[in-house]
Amino acid sequence: MPFAEPGTTLTDYLMGAQALFYACLLYMIGRRETSVLLWSVAMLDVAAAAILGGTHHGFNQDNQISTLLWPITVFLFAYLSLFMCCGAALSSVRNPARRIFLAVFVLKFLGFLLFLGTRKELAFSDVAWDYIPALLVVLCFKLYSKYARNERDPSANWIIIGVLVSIVGLIVQAIPFGDPEGWINNNSVFHIVQMFALHCYYNGARYMRDI
Repeated sequence: MPFAEPGTTLTDYLMGAQALFYACLLYMIGRRETSVLLWSVAMLDVAAAAILGGTHHGFNQDNQISTLLWPITVFLFAYLSLFMCCGAALSSVRNPARRIFLAVFVLKFLGFLLFLGTRKELAFSDVAWDYIPALLVVLCFKLYSKYARNERDPSANWIIIGVLVSIVGLIVQAIPFGDPEGWINNNSVFHIVQMFALHCYYNGARYMRDI
């Protein structure tokens, strides 16, 4: 069966394989660091979302099973934001501020799940309401860790670059171009940009240390 959207599907699958590989590496690297393990779970989340999203785009979208995959993909982004923010907090700020941030992230996560539950039809734009603020939170944590903390944070530069690349990717994704049923379009280019971001996130996360 040919893919309905080959460019989007194959780049989704490539991103899923990359994220799964990084998730395994981070798990092996950071078994004693909760922050690294959280980013490992975040990579696993990306892998699942990419594979499900690619399957949704690649095969008959009127099929009942394919239709069910998209809401699951969108909900996975809520977990992604939670794991990224909590991992960044654990490696950037100390208690008692850290406990407050973690509580806020959990409440944000629950609030976003409720928001998604009120939507009749889910679109990628719904993800932006949670994912973009999460990226900015991670960026702020690592900027603080880089410039305000007395201790050197070797993860900061990589994570900062990763966030900036992710934002560029979201801008690309928001501007429709190309043929959705072809090889080059805003979705396939977005996935390629995100693969560069994942590389940065992996290189940053492997140097994270709980403080």
